[in-house]
Amino acid sequence: MWSSPTLSQWASACQGQLIGEDRVIGEVSTDSRTVAPGDVYVALVGDLFDGHSYVTTAIFKQAAAIVVHNPVADCPVSQIVVDDTRQALGYLAGLLRNAFEGQVVAITGSAGKTSTRSMLQHIFNQQPGLLATQGNFNNDIGVPKTWFRLSDQHQRVLLEMGASAVGEIEWMTRFSRPHISLLLNASEAHSGGFGGLEQVRQAKGEILEGTERDGGCVLNHDDPGYQGWLKRVVDRRVISFGQHSRADVCLLSFQASGTGSEFTLSLPDGDISVSWSMLGKHMALNAAAAAATAWLAGVSPLDIAEGLSQMQPEPGRLEPLVSGHGGILINDAYNASPASVKAAIDVLAEQSSDTLLILGDMAELGDDSHALHQELGVYARGRIQSLWTLGTESSVTADAFGGQSFETLKQLLDALPSRLTETTAVLVKGSRSAGMERVVETLKRKP
Repeated sequence: MWSSPTLSQWASACQGQLIGEDRVIGEVSTDSRTVAPGDVYVALVGDLFDGHSYVTTAIFKQAAAIVVHNPVADCPVSQIVVDDTRQALGYLAGLLRNAFEGQVVAITGSAGKTSTRSMLQHIFNQQPGLLATQGNFNNDIGVPKTWFRLSDQHQRVLLEMGASAVGEIEWMTRFSRPHISLLLNASEAHSGGFGGLEQVRQAKGEILEGTERDGGCVLNHDDPGYQGWLKRVVDRRVISFGQHSRADVCLLSFQASGTGSEFTLSLPDGDISVSWSMLGKHMALNAAAAAATAWLAGVSPLDIAEGLSQMQPEPGRLEPLVSGHGGILINDAYNASPASVKAAIDVLAEQSSDTLLILGDMAELGDDSHALHQELGVYARGRIQSLWTLGTESSVTADAFGGQSFETLKQLLDALPSRLTETTAVLVKGSRSAGMERVVETLKRKP
């Protein structure tokens, strides 16, 4: 029977010190504003904040215990004193993982993690008992918080793991110990914190070494990092996916339609065909990744096909919308990386002969930002008709394409009405910091 750990067990795992009475751990909070009676408050420290400043607030709100890096004098509640409160979250997650007897599946990659995780959720939800990452809780704080939601009703845990530096995925897999890992890809997305593509491949590959030795790894046969990752798998089982004919799960065919697409996948024990409302061949390749992972996890081909067919576009991720100008409008403004922009260009090219890509800056690309933005302009030539950009970095993309760049949102919006017709297909994309959803909202309204 599953049971929650105690404060003393947590302190021992962290090599910390428990001061005060021992008790079973209930809810864990890292935000003093949301502390409820009986919670354990963890005082995290960041570049712009220090949770220790709010310990008094947490105690006033009847927190049952606190986790700090320095003892609090005359503290009326139990406290665990540790060297690193952020790492303490991972140690508690490790205790929960040790007590869990079900299956753990973890996914990482530079692009497509969230969409593929959603596909796996639809597949795994054909059976009861799934605990999965919510929202963007995919870092060394969010992954432990997923484990904190564990109950005796859960039979499988699905974790999304992101990283901004080498070593972060290694730490998350150390306390999560996945039975099955999926490495989608490695690209220049957010490579600024890594120092280059090779470091990205190294960091993403940490999930393989963190997979249980009797478990399995799912790899992208089409990715240039594939051979290097194979060497890191050692004796774990490998299932590959992709368009390559030697992939264990291969995308055999793909056909776009006005409202979605249809595709066929080959699995090790037969083919499945899926019709869904998702746009883009790259989404079908993500489906191949999800199918390979689910098949390795023991899910039947029938349930895999059924789960995938239930997928719906997520807000801001290649989301078809009703436009005000009468043509096609695709909202892909949630985020942007070089790989996902290329995929968006391919999707837009399938929609109409009259196409307009409105692109905002891509963030966190480090020293390669100029070259990567320029490369996208070259890639778009001959594929789409028009390319407009908003922002300093993406103006390079417009120059390389021969498109238009705008310094302000007002300038871009003022130019839109004269460009749009009922046959124009528009796709809007950019990193979160670019705020391209503002363009989407304008396009949704009638002129």
